[in-house]
Order: sequence, then C-alpha cells, then structure tokens
Amino acid sequence: MGRKGKRRKRPRARERAVDAHELEAGAEAAQEAAAPPGPGPGPEAPSEPRQRRGLFSGLSIPSPHPPLGETLRRGVPPAADPRVLAVAFLFVLALWSLITALGSEAPPALMSGFWAVPPISLFFDANVVSSVVPDALPSLGLLVVVLALRSASTTAVVRWMGRELQVDAEGEHPQQRRGMVATALSMFAIHSAELGLVLIVFTLAQGFLGPQIGALLAWGLGIYFLGFVPSVVAVEGVSAAEGLRRGFRAARLPGARHLSLVMLYLLVTLWLSQFAPGGPLPPATPSIGVWAYTLAATFAHLAALGALTYRWIVVRGVVPAGPAPRRRARDRTA
Repeated sequence: MGRKGKRRKRPRARERAVDAHELEAGAEAAQEAAAPPGPGPGPEAPSEPRQRRGLFSGLSIPSPHPPLGETLRRGVPPAADPRVLAVAFLFVLALWSLITALGSEAPPALMSGFWAVPPISLFFDANVVSSVVPDALPSLGLLVVVLALRSASTTAVVRWMGRELQVDAEGEHPQQRRGMVATALSMFAIHSAELGLVLIVFTLAQGFLGPQIGALLAWGLGIYFLGFVPSVVAVEGVSAAEGLRRGFRAARLPGARHLSLVMLYLLVTLWLSQFAPGGPLPPATPSIGVWAYTLAATFAHLAALGALTYRWIVVRGVVPAGPAPRRRARDRTA
C-alpha cells in the first residue's frame, strides 16, 4: 500500500495532447515576438488620403454616357413627334404674342432661342421681360407668368419624349410616377433656381470678361452642370431638390462625352442666333421665312433636349439618389 501511494500517475493521452499544443503555440509566439514588425493592417496603420474629385475631374476616364452618334440617333427622333412640336411652337407663339401685346417686338435671333435648353432659354426670358417691362415689380410678375408657361410646356415635352425613349420590348410605355401638375410645379422650382444661378454667374463674369463672354460662360456652365435636371424631374417624377442632386451628379460622371455634347450644342445655338433672317431690327410682323427659321431652330433645341433625356435614361442606374452621406458617418463606417 505504501508503494502504491508513492507511485506517480501517468498523464493521460488528452493531457499530453494539450501540453503539445501549448508548446507549439508558445514557440510560434516566440518566433513572432523575435521577428521584425511588418506593415500589416492594424488599427494604428496610417490610412491613405481619400482623393477628392474636382468639378471637371475624370475627363480622361471612359464615360458611362453613350457615344455622340448613338445619342443623336436615339434622342433626335422623339423631338419630331407632332405633339412635341405643337406644344413647343405654341409656346413660342404665345411668348411672341405677349411681347407684341406689351408694345415691344422680338427680333428673329431672340425668337430662335425661345426653346433653347434651360438655363439658356431662361436667360432669354429674363432679358425679354426686363426689356418689355422696366419696372421691377411688374417685371417680376411677368417673369413668373413666363416661367409658369415654360414649366408646363417643358414638363409635357420631356415627359412625352421620355415615354418614347423608354418603350419596352413589348412596345408598352412606362407609367408616369407623378401627375402633370405636380411635375410642373417641381419644374417651376427648378427653372427659378436655374435662372437665379445663371444670373449670378453672368453678373460675376461680365465684370471681368465683358457681357458677351460672361453670357457665353454662364450658358456653358449652366448647360454642363444643369442640363440633365429637367429630364430628371420630368422622367423620374422626383422633387426639385432631388432633381438638382441627381442631374448634377449625372453631369459629373467621368469621361468627356457630356462635355462634347455641351460644346456642340453651344456652337449650334450661337450659329442659330447669328444667322437668323431679318437682320438685327425686329419686323413688326414676322415673315413666313422668319417663322420657318424659328420652327427649325425650335426643332434643333428640342433635339438637344431629347439627346440629354436619352443620356439620362441610360446612366440613371449609376447615379445615386438621395442626399450625400455626412462625412462623420462615412468616417465612422470606414
């Protein structure tokens, strides 16, 4: 009995396996402690600075916008819709009648730009109203009337062109998300904001570059950054704020295809205003040639609006919706 009490107990197989694992883990920990520290990821590793995109950055990157030829091939035919041409020409006739009724006259060069893509057309509206009614308060009231008429006509035209461009494989048109009145009210808010922005840019630029270069700069920047906004509001049926956000983001997509379309349209607009028939003096009653030229110029502007609408339909899947996340929230998630 005494000898049995003095015998040592042999370790079990499970205890020997645990000791072996502990020895291997200790050896690996010693090797890691002796090795020089590596640049592996950790909470204290410095992160690379986030590169911010400028307003015109990414022009050399491939663009998600379709090529210019495809854009014109798909975007121009909806502008020839009889309903689209009828609404656009009725607006031109109504604006000319309003100017004539107030005792003024519209030159052919100005009539050719009545249906220019906003905000160029809004710039023309402000000049027409200020020249017809010099007083501030009546001029503001007349401008509101003109913007309301333009908002209603732009909403109808872009909605019809957007429906034609979105015909599915079965030949059916998509259902509109909002009514015409609600969309027109959003379009009125958009036109008011665009007019204010383009006038601010023109006022600042003309002091340094002169009125002509200042107007051209205001037109170019307005079409580049805000050209998609009417298409977003009319096609998607969103609010004015959401239309401004998504239209601005669509204009800033990488690539130079949007810039090339804007430059081409600016050249066409300048050409149409320079070669309008009738000379600089407006006739009391426009001739048939002036009206025909005005109709042709209106179709050219509608074609540009259709091209922008087609490009928006193509890229809207890659344009995020909603307000941008706050920087603090992004940093926390990162």
